[in-house]
Amino acid sequence: MTSIGFCGASVTEGVGVQPHEAYPALLTGNNYGIRGSNNAMIFHQAVQALLENKHVVVEWASAGRNKFFPTPGDRVFTKGMRDVEGIPNREARAFSNVYQMLDTEYNQIVYTSTYIKTLNDLAHATDNNIHFMMGRMRVDLSIEENKQFMFIDKGNWITTDRSSTIDLGDDGDHPGPKSHRLYADIVLQYMKERGIDINE
Repeated sequence: MTSIGFCGASVTEGVGVQPHEAYPALLTGNNYGIRGSNNAMIFHQAVQALLENKHVVVEWASAGRNKFFPTPGDRVFTKGMRDVEGIPNREARAFSNVYQMLDTEYNQIVYTSTYIKTLNDLAHATDNNIHFMMGRMRVDLSIEENKQFMFIDKGNWITTDRSSTIDLGDDGDHPGPKSHRLYADIVLQYMKERGIDINE
């Protein structure tokens, strides 16, 4: 069987559904996804996955998702923040507002473009294959408009977005089983169109 690895954050990990219901499991893939990951962390997942799998699917997170660690074990997202024990939410949001003036979402998209270029080069060097999903990455500017710096080969992008979420999981926030089934079907269709049989 052709080995396939999946990299990403909470959706890829399968938060909100049972482990066997997550789309990587439905495709009998190796799941490298870790909840809370930003795109730098997902990039490191993908580097490891490319060394261990013939095909790697990378689902990017929101471009502005970064982390501030006030104390060991605590974390505050600068996008989509949750209350963190011991850190008043008002203070956390004040920090976030200042931080985002210095490290903008546009900068994060540019950083991610470097990850994309590097992963494409690594896939070529290892004779393996990399595929990308937009996931929850915000695209206020479209891929078409950003292609001059996103280094995008549109042939290895899988078309998914938030409209692909058709139900919610047990946590009432992340995609549910039907959504994961849809994600799996979209990935399978993408592979089929390129003559790739991940079940061979």
